[in-house]
Amino acid sequence: MERGSTARPVTASMKVQVEIMGFSPVLPCIEPGAKIERAVQIERGAPSHLAWLPDRSLLALINGGRQYSWTANQGISGLSSLSSTGADVTCHAVVGAGELATSTTAGLTCVSVDEGTASPLQYQVGLQPQVIVSLSGRRVITAANSDVHWTVMLWGEDGSSHDLIRFEQPVYGMCISEDESHLFIAARDTVWRATFDTVIGVCGTPQPFCSTAPLASSSLAIDTLSNLYVCTSEGVHVCDDQGDFFLRLRTPAEATSCCFGGSSLSTLFISAADSIWAIKANVQGVAAASEELQQRIDKQVGAGDFRHVGW
Repeated sequence: MERGSTARPVTASMKVQVEIMGFSPVLPCIEPGAKIERAVQIERGAPSHLAWLPDRSLLALINGGRQYSWTANQGISGLSSLSSTGADVTCHAVVGAGELATSTTAGLTCVSVDEGTASPLQYQVGLQPQVIVSLSGRRVITAANSDVHWTVMLWGEDGSSHDLIRFEQPVYGMCISEDESHLFIAARDTVWRATFDTVIGVCGTPQPFCSTAPLASSSLAIDTLSNLYVCTSEGVHVCDDQGDFFLRLRTPAEATSCCFGGSSLSTLFISAADSIWAIKANVQGVAAASEELQQRIDKQVGAGDFRHVGW
């Protein structure tokens, strides 16, 4: 359960509802009549930490400390050999074609969804990351609790690292803008935004961007129009690039995570209680970059330099 929230009964008939919260002069990113389907239901489960692998058309998720994958054709299956180690998985992020940087109680590993194997990463982490965000060049940003404060760190592919930000409040979610110029951080009931220089790897001072008070904010996602999707106990609240909320996706229970996926990255996946919902959107989400996906795009639309892709 989310901090400070109360349980709501969930029945099979309950679905996600789209609620317009403010006027928009353009077509909303998700319409009230949008197609909504329950893609996954895990009996007595609690799926979370959704991550879409565009190179594999596969949704990764965590349930009960174990890592799983889902496809429309094959359904749910175990994702790696990590279950045999007894280590619980806490979070993960896409770092390459068919690869996930995965944080466990035993350390950071790289999970190959093709081979079903897990190998240690070069990152030397003293604290167990609770949140991971991937960047171009196989870099990641992590957030971990040191008991004194939460540290947000940048890790290079070679294992080098340095602190970006320190938070006194718990960090529940992060995401990066399409051009990697802004880092968004969910801490308690506020989402903070910090400028980020992707070349030298330095963050500016975080500034309050939007508030979900009195609800706590957790997992975050962003689309190519800079709309931010914030998970709360009521569902997913959507705000524009100025931090103004204009849409709410009310879920039957606390929304624990969300991400964009599908063949065109225009399906929003939301985990709530024992289910994962798929909602058709009018926008395209920001996905983690990979060399394989970039080569495919270059062949389709011509040469270009895209750190993140939205189609």
